[in-house]
Amino acid sequence: MADDSFKEFDGYIMSDGEFASLDDSDRVLARMSKLWSDKKKIFNQLGRFVLECSNKGKDVSAHAYAEKMLLYAETAGEKAFCLLCMGQLKERVRDYGEALKTYLSAMDLAPERNDIWYFLNNNLGERQGQAIVIKYLCSHFCPI
Repeated sequence: MADDSFKEFDGYIMSDGEFASLDDSDRVLARMSKLWSDKKKIFNQLGRFVLECSNKGKDVSAHAYAEKMLLYAETAGEKAFCLLCMGQLKERVRDYGEALKTYLSAMDLAPERNDIWYFLNNNLGERQGQAIVIKYLCSHFCPI
C-alpha cells in the first residue's frame, strides 16, 4: 500500500529536506532569516505567505505572518500596510476589539494619501462606531 500522507500536507519542503507547515510561521521565518539577510526580500516573502494563508482561510496563520512582516517593515507605508492586514485578519475571525486596537496603533504613523490609509481610516471608523453602539446598547439594555 502506498503512503499517501504527502497529499494532505500544506507546507513546504525546506532546503534540508524537512517539511515546514504553512502554519509554522516561526520556523518558516527562522529558515528565511538564515537564507537571506535582505530585510526587503524577507518582508516581501512574508507578504506572500500572508496572502497564501489568507486565500486558504488560515486567518490565524496569516495574522502571524503579518506580525512578523511588521518587524521587517522599514517605511511608515509598509508598517501601515502590515497593520491594515492585521486588523482585517482580526475582523475575519470576529475579534473586533483587537482589530480596533490594531487600526488605532496605525494612527501613530505619518499618514499618507493612498488606498492603505483610506482603508485604515474607514475600518477604524467602522470599529469605533460599532464600539459606540455596543456601549450604548449595554448601558441601556443589559442587566447590571
